[in-house]
Amino acid sequence: MSFQVRFLGAASAALIVAALPAAAADARPKFRKGAVQNEAFATPTPVPTPVRTPTPAPVPIPTPVRTPTPAPAPTPLAPPAPAPAPVVTPAPTPTAVTTVRSLEQQLSADMTVGSEAIPHGVPFSWGWPIRPRVHMGNDPNGFTAFIPWGHVYECYLGNPQPWARTELSALSAFILSKRTGQWSRLATSPKLDGGAYREDYVGDESVVAPTLLTSTGTTTVTVGNGRNYHFWPSSGKVVIDPTDVAGVVTFMRARLAPDTYSTALPDPCMTLGVGADYWRSVLSGWVTGQVNNDDAGIGRFKRLTRSWRLYGMSTLSLAQMNAHPLPVAVPQSELR
Repeated sequence: MSFQVRFLGAASAALIVAALPAAAADARPKFRKGAVQNEAFATPTPVPTPVRTPTPAPVPIPTPVRTPTPAPAPTPLAPPAPAPAPVVTPAPTPTAVTTVRSLEQQLSADMTVGSEAIPHGVPFSWGWPIRPRVHMGNDPNGFTAFIPWGHVYECYLGNPQPWARTELSALSAFILSKRTGQWSRLATSPKLDGGAYREDYVGDESVVAPTLLTSTGTTTVTVGNGRNYHFWPSSGKVVIDPTDVAGVVTFMRARLAPDTYSTALPDPCMTLGVGADYWRSVLSGWVTGQVNNDDAGIGRFKRLTRSWRLYGMSTLSLAQMNAHPLPVAVPQSELR
């Protein structure tokens, strides 16, 4: 704290001091730093209350703002892989057949090449929907009856013209004799019987098929909605000697029935295969488990086309058939 003292002029002050007794001079209070001088010297001006200069409030030092280090740009994520489509068992790729020159070559191809058009509704695990087979072959195992047959299906991926009809000609069957080396023709009726069976033949269940008989004696039919057309000669089973079978051949001609489909749309897709069964006897009926019948063989499935085409099954190799040519002529245009 500081004090202000008003002093007299220098001359006046000297006279006053000289006039004072020496003792009085010695009796002066010692001036102490910070003490007030004797009022004899002067009347002190009232010391104003010191005005405290307010200490300026410290200017706050701004907290340095940390500039955030920019985060590295995120690595673009690869788009999520699409959900896998339901697994569906793919149909085998149809196998092309080289050009054939004879009925025997065609029959051999129909027993060695995979199906051209897979039938709808039949488990692939059964084998015959996707490839031909020889089963009992030339050994009837004591069964004394025989019958050729065929079956028409819509294709595995469906039929773009389900109203279209298949036209079927007579079904032919031949058995080669072990004793004579000659072929015997067994199917005797051009007319067909059959039914609209479940595509997988479960329970041997069938309903009446929507067949029509044409003026030329052929049969036309539609298939689909879980039903095929399984057929055989109306003459039925024939008796055979089970010890005299050296070979079996079955074949027929078929096509898309004219005027039953549109040529402006994708062609109808129906597929046909033929085969033959041995039966215990001509009187035997069907029993679950193939007790009374089983197949000699089942031929390749091929698609129906606009023109006549041959569909066949054989239990013989090409070399065996060439050694025993069939006593029948087939137009070259139908061998495909």
